[in-house]
Amino acid sequence: FMNFSEFTGPRQTIFMAESDDLVHWTRLGDEYEFVQDDRWYKPMWRWDCIWAIDRPGGGLYGYWTATPKEETGGRFGFGESLDGKTWTKVTPPVARAAEGRPLSATAAMTRPWLAPGELDLTMGRYDKAGVLGRYGFYLRARIATGLKKLTVNEIVVHNRCAQPHLMPGRNEITVTLADPEVLKTSRLLVTYVYAEGTKKPGAKPRHPFDGRGYQWGKDKTVRKEVTKTPYRFTIDVAGDTPPRMKSLTRELLPR
Repeated sequence: FMNFSEFTGPRQTIFMAESDDLVHWTRLGDEYEFVQDDRWYKPMWRWDCIWAIDRPGGGLYGYWTATPKEETGGRFGFGESLDGKTWTKVTPPVARAAEGRPLSATAAMTRPWLAPGELDLTMGRYDKAGVLGRYGFYLRARIATGLKKLTVNEIVVHNRCAQPHLMPGRNEITVTLADPEVLKTSRLLVTYVYAEGTKKPGAKPRHPFDGRGYQWGKDKTVRKEVTKTPYRFTIDVAGDTPPRMKSLTRELLPR
């Protein structure tokens, strides 16, 4: 089975298709359309990309990109299915961090999964040659004295609508630290660089997240020094589509 999203009227919903060879696909009927449950999710914006893991006792649990209501405390969609094509929404999961520690949540993926350099139609892997673009980060360390160990963790943001992105309007940013004491000996700088987008004259984009049909302005930079934790600031973004995120830089500099 394969799930894919479409806009039907004002909503983005998920449809299902099935195949015996992963080459020829048949779209399942409208009775398999997977729509938002208004008790927990906002009816607009993201609702796509179900990633499935095995469910104890049979069937599947699914995680997908969604917009839960603020009162649920959730951050993504969560549901279950017994057959892989009929899905039931479940209350969005809430993950809480331990006192004074950053939040960490892990979901082990069993299928489909990314296997660079391999192509296996039987399990729907992706060919490395079909993954375009380059993702990474630059690290420059200025060290005074006393460093014994340095560990770097990379988090890949794979599309422009993935966090931490900005949206048109007022964006409220919160910066927290696992160890606030570090601000006594170091300066923490946070810099956003982005380009605002406006619709081209006469263009008819399919929806606000459609990059086609928009034109992009000059790069804008917002730079803040974090003086306490949590540190909050706002970024006002113009335009009528999510901006192109150029970079998010975090610098920890010795005083």
